[in-house]
Amino acid sequence: MVASLSKRLGPIVVLAALALPGMAAAQQYFCTISSTNGNSWIPPEFLIEYSGSSATVSHGWTNGLSARQVQIRGNDARRRLNYTIADVGASNGQRTTMAFRLVHTVASGQLRVTLNPAEYSNSFNGTGTCVPI
Repeated sequence: MVASLSKRLGPIVVLAALALPGMAAAQQYFCTISSTNGNSWIPPEFLIEYSGSSATVSHGWTNGLSARQVQIRGNDARRRLNYTIADVGASNGQRTTMAFRLVHTVASGQLRVTLNPAEYSNSFNGTGTCVPI
């Protein structure tokens, strides 16, 4: 499983995840997006590491790897993770700040991802599944 993660997210993320202090108490999930509303903005895979009241969310992005430390909202059954990535560029030259919202339903392994570009009215959605690693 770790070998497949290193191919997908890069060896740096996997090594950093394994080296985090207190890793024995952390929960890690590898999430794969299986359905989107027809766009390429939703990253196809996420690595979520829960530790206490925070989580680290890692995924590939338009200009490389992105990793964000975020506060967990919700409860142990349904966790919400919100963060932003600034100065995201589209192929047409437009720039925006992208707001991410992930909702992870732990028992069923479901993940819902919503991206909202700050300066625009559209949003992008994806759904998938997460498995513990």
